[in-house]
Amino acid sequence: RSQPGFLERRLESLAKEGFYREAEILPIESKEERRALAAVLKAARPRLRNVTVWLSGLLKAHNLNVASVEPEGRQKAVTLLKKQVDAAAECGATQIALYGGEDTGLLQRSEAFKALMATLKEVSTHARKAGLSVLIKPSGRYARSSKKLLALSPDVRELLDLTKQDCPNLFTVYDTAHIALNSEDLHGILKLFGADIRLVHLSNAILDFKNPHYGQRHIAPGEPGFLTAREVQELVSYAWELELFRRDGLAFSVHYRQLPSDTDTDRVFAIATDFLKQIIFEFLLQS
Repeated sequence: RSQPGFLERRLESLAKEGFYREAEILPIESKEERRALAAVLKAARPRLRNVTVWLSGLLKAHNLNVASVEPEGRQKAVTLLKKQVDAAAECGATQIALYGGEDTGLLQRSEAFKALMATLKEVSTHARKAGLSVLIKPSGRYARSSKKLLALSPDVRELLDLTKQDCPNLFTVYDTAHIALNSEDLHGILKLFGADIRLVHLSNAILDFKNPHYGQRHIAPGEPGFLTAREVQELVSYAWELELFRRDGLAFSVHYRQLPSDTDTDRVFAIATDFLKQIIFEFLLQS
């Protein structure tokens, strides 16, 4: 992935194959690489509809918290995000995405949510001028060593409701593992988020507390995790019933992490692609 031109070649290949319609990438530091990627994405449209740039890792690398209760710290996060919005627009991306800040604990949680809302309003306004959407992703509060402020789905729904008037380009990411590890209902949360979902992350996890691999580890779809093909097929069918992707489509991706020791760079990609194709095939048969 670190090889020059890898990302451009991969996206060109995806566009030609025609199966994947969206992509998620990390920030592009080099201005020359951003220009090269912009040329690739311009040629790839409308086959590649959306490209999302994930900024959570960059925020963590700079030790910045978008929900910081300290004004100076929060403003540094806003400044970095605005800069990355401009960089994302330059490379031809259509969306930026991030997690909802670090959990401050019970006593400061209300102030942290106010800080998060202020950050999202500033960044979303800047992104809207650049023609980009902003995606905020919740993370499981009870099943990760790295605790996030925005963890529970009802909190996400309330945040979207409170900010939507000022942030019409603010949406969320639906992650199956985070929802399941929160002991929330997958179908219920799909309905709760509704049209505010821009990405569906099909993430598998082991839900048994006694299992040493319990938690969000981005394992392959299927057992011993909860995310089986049947589970996803039912989820897709319910999304269709809710009319969540009949007009503009709804992007599904499989989150399956490749280990650094795995020398076959396409193995995980092939497994995830085959799983998605199986889901689509079964859905079409049932329809």
